[in-house]
Amino acid sequence: MLFLLIACGNKEETTKEDTQVIEVLEDTAEESFCGDGILDTDSEECDDGAENSDEESNACRTDCVLAFCGDGVIDSPSEQCDDGNYWIADGCSDLCVLEVGDFEQEPNNSAEEAEDRGRVTRFSGSLSEYDTDCFLMPFEDNDYASFSIVGETEITEEGEEEICSDWLHLMVYQDRELVDSVYQTDNSCMEATFEEYPSMRFADSAEETVVCIEGMFGTVVDSYEIEYELLADSCSLTDIALTSEEDVDVDGLANNCDMDDDGDGLMDTDDNCPLAPNNGMVYYYPNADGFIEDWLLLGPLDTSGFTTTACLPVPNLTDTSVLSLIPSIGSEEELWDGSSKIWSLYRSGDSRIDFLSPSWFAGQVAPRETFAAIWLYSDTAYDSEILFGPDDGASIWLNGNFVGETSVCQGAVIDKYSYPAPLLEGWNKVVVQVRDGGGG
Repeated sequence: MLFLLIACGNKEETTKEDTQVIEVLEDTAEESFCGDGILDTDSEECDDGAENSDEESNACRTDCVLAFCGDGVIDSPSEQCDDGNYWIADGCSDLCVLEVGDFEQEPNNSAEEAEDRGRVTRFSGSLSEYDTDCFLMPFEDNDYASFSIVGETEITEEGEEEICSDWLHLMVYQDRELVDSVYQTDNSCMEATFEEYPSMRFADSAEETVVCIEGMFGTVVDSYEIEYELLADSCSLTDIALTSEEDVDVDGLANNCDMDDDGDGLMDTDDNCPLAPNNGMVYYYPNADGFIEDWLLLGPLDTSGFTTTACLPVPNLTDTSVLSLIPSIGSEEELWDGSSKIWSLYRSGDSRIDFLSPSWFAGQVAPRETFAAIWLYSDTAYDSEILFGPDDGASIWLNGNFVGETSVCQGAVIDKYSYPAPLLEGWNKVVVQVRDGGGG
C-alpha cells in the first residue's frame, strides 16, 4: 500500500515549494501464505491455520485444499473408506465406497513379494501402469490346478460367451525362475490349466510356485478377477500329454506315479540315479574277459589349439578338476572355453571300445579327446590292476587318485599297460582321458 503525504502551510502563505513537499512510502505489509489462517481465494480452498491437518477427518489439509476422496483419510459422513488411490477392485472404490469381495493386497509386485492367499480360490484386483500382481500358489505335494481370468458374460449369435476386454499377460514362476508365459491374443479369457501347462501339475511343495499377472505392455487394468482350482493327486489325471521330464522312461506313467522312473529295473528307493537309466542294462562290473563295456562319455573335445608332449592328453579341459568330476548321465560339465557338454551313455557290446562309433562323435577331426567314466561296484576291498591299450595317449584316475598315463602315439593293443588299482568296498569311480592324434 502506498501513502501520499502532502505538507501545507497557511493558505495565504503557501508557496510553490511548499506544495511539492511530497513523500511516497513503500508497502511494508507481509504476503499471505498457506497456514496463516487467512483464506487467499486466488490460491487456497481453505486455511484454518494451526488446525490444518492431513490426519483429521474433514479437516483443511496442510496444502490448503479441502478434504477429498483419495487423500487417505476417511471423511465422515461422505466416505466409507479412503485408501489413498482411485483404483477399484481393491476393497475401496474410486468414490470411497466399500467394495464387497476378496481383493489383492499391495505390495505384491514381484515373485519375491508374492502374496500368499492360502487356498482362497477367487479374488479381484486392479493394475496401475506397469504394475504387476503376484500370488503364491499353496501347492502341496502332487497337487494340480487350473488358474484363469474371469470375464464378463455377453450374448452373441452363438449364445453366451465369456469376454475379457483387458489384454493381460500371465507368468508362472517356480523357485523364482520363469517356467510358463501366457499371452492374451484376443477377447478370449486367459488361463493356465493343468492339461496344457506342466507347471500346474505334479506339484512339489518344496518348490515355490508363483503366478503373476500384468497388463499387456504395461497398460492400466481397472479391474480383473482371478479364479483357481486346487486339486489333490496328479496321478489321477488321464489323457494328458506328459513331457519327457515328467515321464523319463516314456511308459505312460508320470515319475510321481512310477516306482521305477527311469525304467532300468531298479526301484527308485534303491536307485542312486532314479531319473537316469544307469541300471538294468548298464553293467557295473567287467565282462567275462575282464573288459568294461559300458561307459559314460564326455566328448568329443577339439584340442587342436593345444600343444602337448607327443600324444599326452591335455590337462585342465574341464572347469572342475578331473579328481573332483562326478560323472552322471545327462549332467552338464563346463569346459575350459566356457562351453559345456553332457555325459552320455555308450554301450560298446564288445571288448573294443571305439569312441568314434557314437553318432555325436561324427565329424570331429583329430586331434580330439574324450573322457570316459564308469562307477564299478565291489563287494569287498582288494588289490587289483587296470590294464589297457589306448590309441593314442591316455591318463587314468581311480577314486580321485591318479593311476598312470602314456604319451605314446600308437595303435590299440590289448593289455599293453598295467597299473596297480586297489578297489574299495562299494562304489569305485574310474575316469579315463584319451587323446587321439590321428592316423588309423
